[in-house]
Amino acid sequence: MKIENAGRLACLDEFLSLKSQGYSLNVGERGSKLSGGQKQRVGLARCIYKKADLIVLDESTSALDNELEKEVMNNIYNLDQNHTILIIAHRLNTLRGCDQIVELSRGRIKRIGTYNDIVGGAL
Repeated sequence: MKIENAGRLACLDEFLSLKSQGYSLNVGERGSKLSGGQKQRVGLARCIYKKADLIVLDESTSALDNELEKEVMNNIYNLDQNHTILIIAHRLNTLRGCDQIVELSRGRIKRIGTYNDIVGGAL
């Protein structure tokens, strides 16, 4: 099922399995009954479900603990190649699976490279 797959990739399946309503859960107006991390994962699941050509993630895992962030990002990096994903993040670990990283400083490009290029050099 498409919705369950999107929920699994966004790491919502465990949370929803604890709720009797499952995927029919009422999350309140604008997700008022959800935590910040749950809202972020619902947004990601919606992008996956809609098969968006372009997914923009702006600090999309900032409310997640390190372990859950790693799991979510691994799932994102393993999406099929029909998606272009633009990730804006302050935590370098979030960018580990990116093909290319563009580091900005004061509104200008500081450097462009792979994760190993950026982490290997002085920040």
